[in-house]
Amino acid sequence: MEMYCAENPGTFCFSRPIYNTLTWKPFQIEYGVLLPDKSLWVEQFNNA
Repeated sequence: MEMYCAENPGTFCFSRPIYNTLTWKPFQIEYGVLLPDKSLWVEQFNNA
């Protein structure tokens, strides 16, 4: 996903932390990319 954004300047991308406890450590990180056809490519990655 990061490579796609790097190879396509101007691509909208985002990331956000996802918490499942009251700690400051996110459980997962969600990363998303807006594709040219206006669909979203979204993945969630565990934060080990």
